[in-house]
Amino acid sequence: MIKILPWLILLLTLLPWPASAERLRSTSEVVVSEDSDDVRQTRFITGLMRPVGVTGRHRVGAAVGYDRLSEPAGTHTFRRARLDYEGRFGDRTSADLSLGVLAGEDWSPVVGSGVIRHDFTGPVYVEASAGRDYVDTIAGIEREIDIDSASISVDLGPFFDWTLVGAHTVQSFGDGNDRGVSVGRAIYDVPQWMPLLLEARVRAVRTDFDAPEYFSPERLDEQLGIVAWRQAVLDDRWVVSVRVGGGRQSIDREPSETIYLAEAEWRGWFTDHWGLEARAGCRNTGDLRARGADDYRYCQGGISLLRSW
Repeated sequence: MIKILPWLILLLTLLPWPASAERLRSTSEVVVSEDSDDVRQTRFITGLMRPVGVTGRHRVGAAVGYDRLSEPAGTHTFRRARLDYEGRFGDRTSADLSLGVLAGEDWSPVVGSGVIRHDFTGPVYVEASAGRDYVDTIAGIEREIDIDSASISVDLGPFFDWTLVGAHTVQSFGDGNDRGVSVGRAIYDVPQWMPLLLEARVRAVRTDFDAPEYFSPERLDEQLGIVAWRQAVLDDRWVVSVRVGGGRQSIDREPSETIYLAEAEWRGWFTDHWGLEARAGCRNTGDLRARGADDYRYCQGGISLLRSW
């Protein structure tokens, strides 16, 4: 699959054009992250997406790139090839599918994801997803540990400018470990100043055992307050958003630690054909490559260049 992806990308440019406004879109994205444990990850992906059919409600794409992970214990690189599908079914239902193959020195896992969304008549929005990925630590890659996930999220609202969100994810690791993640959010859209959002979030993680290859405490509990500001600028061609938050985190019922996050995003279009998405942020919590909030820091930045025909 790695070898044939460039030919599939070329084929996307040669197929007959459907009768839709956007005939072809290219995306090139690089994401770099680094933490206080000297773990650095770089992900690069570039590809094409185009509509198929006369309605333009379905799009297919192909992409290639690489994942590179560096730790004090060593470095590992995966080459990546991916096929994508996006579909809209009526005015309220949509689905995204992605299938990828990673090629490494000793391990070439198959990864993928699928999500379906439905906006019910009334204040209910539901999203369900499933996928497979790999544990992005050197020890996890050496042991060839992958993750199967399934999740569901339900949005209720808005009710008097409040939206309630509940989500649950179950994960099964290749080493026999199982994890459940529950998240609850209450979001208030401040009517007196529309760019402002206030959010209260709680998260509970329960894991069978604390694996040595990745961060997996048996019990983790978080409470977080977030203030978000988003605003259209420059004749509404660009959208700027900033999020800051703070709260508490407790691991295995130990005394809680302070947690924080700070994130910014800038996205929009220079012209009708060229666009950009840029984002950056830091926090002292994380996922599989993290550890407890005490004396930990994780920062990530990403930029995507878009070209539309």
